[in-house]
Amino acid sequence: MGGAQTVVNALLEWVGEEGTLVFPAYSYSISDPEQWHYPPIAPHLVEKVRKNIPSFDQNLSPIDTGAIPAIASRFPGALRSSHPNSSIIALGRYAKRIVSAQRLENSLLPDGPLGQVYALNGWVLSIGTDLSSNSSMHLAERWARGGEGLPHLGEFWKSSVPVDTPRGREWVLLEREGSCSTGFIRIEPILRQRGVISYGRIGQSYCQFMSQRALIDETIKVLDKDPLALLCSNPDCPQCAPAWKKYGRGYQSNW
Repeated sequence: MGGAQTVVNALLEWVGEEGTLVFPAYSYSISDPEQWHYPPIAPHLVEKVRKNIPSFDQNLSPIDTGAIPAIASRFPGALRSSHPNSSIIALGRYAKRIVSAQRLENSLLPDGPLGQVYALNGWVLSIGTDLSSNSSMHLAERWARGGEGLPHLGEFWKSSVPVDTPRGREWVLLEREGSCSTGFIRIEPILRQRGVISYGRIGQSYCQFMSQRALIDETIKVLDKDPLALLCSNPDCPQCAPAWKKYGRGYQSNW
């Protein structure tokens, strides 16, 4: 009973006064419509839509990651970072540290908000979702291969966001952001075998619980052997399909 509000209250009680809750508060609609694929927009409408997309507002911009982050943003003391489409909500002791760490270009870098969660040895609780919705997996993509990141990251898909500057509104290209996440579930068996993921239920919701540090470290081990391990198999995927074509098939037997 109580829905998302009850969930956030329970989580706050669980972590206590010394703990911190972090939620993805992404605004997927604040992006260049020319890059929309699910569904795509008619070409003749791209420029009209682009001109009318509002710039990011921490108080007004939509949260497209579900009811729980949306409710969490309304709790006393909740902070939201200023990234146009990948903002973070945080509540608790380290909220300011995590939220203030985010800049336009560092969402997936060690000094970014999820990198701060890694440094603080945080944990990930997925409620009603699986690895395909686990944002921390994108850090492994960016940190793999000694910090160079995966070879295809950002090559076949670009993300632009509207930013208000002293010169007026500009569209800024984000470098090497996360790729398609549909294929993240491909490595779930190996993560489960290595003891990274615990499973359970909260009410009727299927849940996964894991150390974020263990998740990222073990995923990097897989990616260092097979940089294509997280690509999906959809032949029409605008990100994964061209990566398969250029770089060839991975070697799952080496995981």
